[in-house]
Amino acid sequence: MSTPTSPGTQRVPTPRLPIPMTFFAGREEAVGQRRTPTWAQVAARLREPGARAGSHRPGAGQWSMATFRANRRGPETLDQVSGLVLEYDGNPDLSLRDLRGAWGRWCYLAHTTVHHNRPDLSTRRPEFPRWRLLIPLSRPVSREDYAKIARWARLRPGPAGLLESVLEPGRVYNQPLRTEGYCHDANHMGVALDPSYVLADLITLEEAEARDRAREALESTMPQLSASFGLDDLDFDRRRSMVSIARLPGWPAGPPSGHGLGRHLDVQLGGGICPGYVVSMGSHEVGNATTAFLHQLTDGLAMRSWQLAARGEEDEGGAARGPLTPVVLLSEEGPAALTWRSLARWTGADQRVFRAGSSSAGLLGLKLNQVERAFSQARAALESRLGRSRELIRVVADLPARGRDMVEPLVERVELWRRELVERHRMETWPVVICDPVELWQDHAKPGIQGTNELVESLVHAARSRGWVLFLTSGVDGGEAGRRYAAMDRLPDACLRLRRPERPGPARAGIEELELAVLHNRWGRREPPFPRYRYASRSGRFEPVAIEEVAMSWDEGGEAADHTVLRQAPPREAQRGDRRRAAPQQPPRAPEP
Repeated sequence: MSTPTSPGTQRVPTPRLPIPMTFFAGREEAVGQRRTPTWAQVAARLREPGARAGSHRPGAGQWSMATFRANRRGPETLDQVSGLVLEYDGNPDLSLRDLRGAWGRWCYLAHTTVHHNRPDLSTRRPEFPRWRLLIPLSRPVSREDYAKIARWARLRPGPAGLLESVLEPGRVYNQPLRTEGYCHDANHMGVALDPSYVLADLITLEEAEARDRAREALESTMPQLSASFGLDDLDFDRRRSMVSIARLPGWPAGPPSGHGLGRHLDVQLGGGICPGYVVSMGSHEVGNATTAFLHQLTDGLAMRSWQLAARGEEDEGGAARGPLTPVVLLSEEGPAALTWRSLARWTGADQRVFRAGSSSAGLLGLKLNQVERAFSQARAALESRLGRSRELIRVVADLPARGRDMVEPLVERVELWRRELVERHRMETWPVVICDPVELWQDHAKPGIQGTNELVESLVHAARSRGWVLFLTSGVDGGEAGRRYAAMDRLPDACLRLRRPERPGPARAGIEELELAVLHNRWGRREPPFPRYRYASRSGRFEPVAIEEVAMSWDEGGEAADHTVLRQAPPREAQRGDRRRAAPQQPPRAPEP
């Protein structure tokens, strides 16, 4: 390699510099003609483009600033490259001044392409400035040296919009065609690009790039705490209101807050849900009640968001109505089973009716008119607000990977949907991601415990960094097997278990009483009494038991009941009532003289 020279050194006057090139008669021609025009001749050809542009016809001439063995085009026959061709596209702010500032120290020829400031119907690209620059090399180079020169061109500071085509040695281009807005620019005062100078400068650029990568890695993996959470974040937290899961839209002929899970749970969890909040759930001997519990919450959050989006961002008083809480559901159940659950809860019918269809009359002991009425109500439900709110629920059908590797594509898709909702409704959006159960999506190539823990850690990190609300369930519960899933117990903000209470309330036909035990709670209470629900397994409805009834069942436990805790558990209204009942009567005071 020769000694590097500065870009101001020139051996041959640029206009007389020979440029070995290959010309082809048309797009379909594989064999061309090798010529060596001077730089001045190439400039004259670009200054006077050929036929008027109508389209890229197969017979239009083409050229390459490279030579090929036997003049046959192809990467395997590439011999030498004599120039650098830069194409700029996709930058709406690109100007000729930008190009001169970036490349004006060298000799160059620049011209607009056929789609300059015109829409490209074939690729559906919008109207952007489109320029092509030719920079001659002071000597032809091999494929290997050209790869380094192209990398140098990508690393140099300059305007945005440089295409990856610069990395392709021996690329063939269409000869410029005459268009109404055709522009041409030339700089003959500069010097040809010296490959020796480029290869020496590339080392400096690569060192700077390595430092930039190290700095980016430092900031992304070890950010300063002051940069991670500052005054703006504190102000956002002050303005932010948590989303209550106590009161969510109800079903027909039911309570107005039917999909809600009760104020007791809101208080127990510290006020509701917010971005970055993670909950793990399990169950013990209650069948698939956990799935029904979460799916009721799913429908409620989606319906709440649909109502907010339909009303607009602000109410009459100017107060914000948001945020939206769209739901992304990773479920072991398919769309049909999930829909049957929603319809059963909405209509009050047995969810098995929607699976069995007309066979329900014989299998479930129902009359045919009862089955028809259930399906008629279900059809009306899908045409009502229940059906419209389902647009704010997405069910993950498949992902390109499992385990830890699935989290990145999941983040990409959830964030894309979030951006679309923000742009459409102009409202703050908190995605709610529900993984039920987490074992379904683990990497099965790894041991079950290791695979589950890795997946949970990755999902929790994504939720915290992206501001999701995350619910995780596990099909393993209780005993040593349950405790081995350390990530499910250690990382979430709250760990809940749906179970049968030790002292249930009065039995009702078709109704089961369940309580949601709190095993771990970072931001709220974990002492009993726990929230209770009346669960109708056939319709899948959960209805909260009033806190007064829960407290009463604990009072009936006698000395075993923790009355100190009970005074903390009820809402304020109940607390005031308890204090009034518990206050000792004061003896009448004697009249003052």
